Amino acid sequence: MLDFSIASVVGLPIGTMLARISNWHVSFGVISILTIISLVSLLLIVPINTPQTRSNLQKLFAILGDKRIIFAVLFVVVSLLLGFTLHFPWIGIVVISILCVFYSSYGATTQIMFLDIAQDKYPASVDLASPLNSIFANIGISLGSVTDSVIAGITSINNSGYFAAIYGLIAFLAIWEANHLYQKSK
Repeated sequence: MLDFSIASVVGLPIGTMLARISNWHVSFGVISILTIISLVSLLLIVPINTPQTRSNLQKLFAILGDKRIIFAVLFVVVSLLLGFTLHFPWIGIVVISILCVFYSSYGATTQIMFLDIAQDKYPASVDLASPLNSIFANIGISLGSVTDSVIAGITSINNSGYFAAIYGLIAFLAIWEANHLYQKSK
């Protein structure tokens, strides 16, 4: 999950600065160069001959049917969706506090849970379990953005706080149930 943090904290300001100094093409050029450097580094550093598990598609995607995974994925999606529907000034401090807990929870914590479940019950799905956080975080971000756009088109953007509260409740219930099922399975 370090990729999201670095991109947001370092990449966005630097990309914006480069675009302002020259134009947006330079920003994309720098990103392309950094991508090539990353690719070459990965090719040189990551081992080539790692042990693989023989599998089929059914075994690979079996992890997605696990209720613990479903609730944890729902938590990740809704937590990030919640951040995009935050325009409610009078509960801002409370929501920001809750978001801090959610954002720190969805990263390493859910990632470890996904991998633990995969290693324990779905060894053929370990490769799929690794990117689940990133996949569903992007879905949450997209849905949050769409929600804000729809709300702004139908009513005032100031009403998006109501949706944020609903998303927050769904995220809380989802991670509560995921944790309950996870603890019960141990």
